[in-house]
Amino acid sequence: MVARAVNKLLAGMVHAVVIAYLRVRKSASMRAATRKPGAFAGLDPEHVWIECEGRKLACLFARGERGRGAWVLAHGLGENRWQMASRAEWFRRRGCSVLLLDFRAHGESDWGPVAFGRAEAADVDAAVRFLEDELSGEQVSFCGVSLGAAAGVLSASAQRFEGLILELMYRTLQDAVMVRAQRYLTKLSFPIARVYWQTLEAAAPGEDPVAAVARLRARVLLLAGERDPYVPLDHARDVARAAGVELVAFPGAGHQNLHRVVRDEWERVVANWLDAG
Repeated sequence: MVARAVNKLLAGMVHAVVIAYLRVRKSASMRAATRKPGAFAGLDPEHVWIECEGRKLACLFARGERGRGAWVLAHGLGENRWQMASRAEWFRRRGCSVLLLDFRAHGESDWGPVAFGRAEAADVDAAVRFLEDELSGEQVSFCGVSLGAAAGVLSASAQRFEGLILELMYRTLQDAVMVRAQRYLTKLSFPIARVYWQTLEAAAPGEDPVAAVARLRARVLLLAGERDPYVPLDHARDVARAAGVELVAFPGAGHQNLHRVVRDEWERVVANWLDAG
């Protein structure tokens, strides 16, 4: 009993560290937005706010050509819509409309519970509702990175997407927590990380991305980094098998912004996939 109580206390401390990290990243991104108001000038976007479960989510929305489709662009843990800016510009050059959102507890959005994609799935649904209202009849697709990718496949909207580009997506909530624990903690600390994972499971029950991706009816493109320390290549291959698609793994890339580190390769792969559809 004493050991269990101690583990729960320590798991609460881990959770507090995660929250502190996100608050620091959130504050930094808000300062950056103030310093660089023209960072998205190439998109000429509208700054819009959408409602989700009583909180406001900050988004950038850029209209494209009618009939060319719309994309929800979703960032990773600790990031914000800036991470997706170069992708947005690339999609806009193809005539597409784009919506870049700040997830809850990220960027300029209101604070909210974080659960490695399970809670954030509702944010994706809110983004899709906005696009469907603004662009009636337009096909909506999705591109997400890490947590963003998981939120996309776990969302209620997943079955309505025309296509999904999923980058660096973990298999399970347990993977998302324990792989990081293996990287940053000692083996003696693993029980603490396990209790933290179990706490997240209890707070946000639901299926894992590897199960959700198997039920998708839309076309799926899975992208990975061969040297990703958080989503090992064998994990990414498990997701690809579940989805019934071939995995595209970029040599030398880690858990990074792929459109920044392997831009030419990313654009070639994505363009070929889109054109083949």
